[in-house]
Amino acid sequence: GTEINEALAPLLKKILNENIDKKTAYETFIKSYMYNILAVLYRFKILNTPDVFFKDGNIVKLFPVLEYIDNHYNESITLGQIAEILHVNENHFCRLFKKTIKTSLVQYLNFVRVCKAEKMLISTDKSISEISFETGFSSISYFNRVFKKIKSCTPSEYRKIQYAPGT
Repeated sequence: GTEINEALAPLLKKILNENIDKKTAYETFIKSYMYNILAVLYRFKILNTPDVFFKDGNIVKLFPVLEYIDNHYNESITLGQIAEILHVNENHFCRLFKKTIKTSLVQYLNFVRVCKAEKMLISTDKSISEISFETGFSSISYFNRVFKKIKSCTPSEYRKIQYAPGT
């Protein structure tokens, strides 16, 4: 409510003024105000502090899975393979993953794949179909659908936006 607005408004105004005036060390001032904003968001519990995220220990248990996904996102990954990494059954794994990461395994995997595709779209001239294949999507249409759901535009629109003059 109003208490958080009162805490954030002056910080945002200071950032705006620093960006307009561009006096010596203005970037450092902006960074410091951004840290203040983060602290306010933690204090008002809009963001969870990292220690809350790590407190129950489940995230640490999932590190091998997250690392596996990061290294094998371009391959066909099954729930069985992933559950086997932790030596648990698929149902137990799904509950643990959803409770800890706050999303399903498929949604997380798609998010990772879209992030990898995003980098390829702006750093290579590979075709959309090549990128779709290289990021582990089973079809171009599925890739387009998932990408649009996550990024609110198609891969080709994303590429055009990134290369648009003046950006």
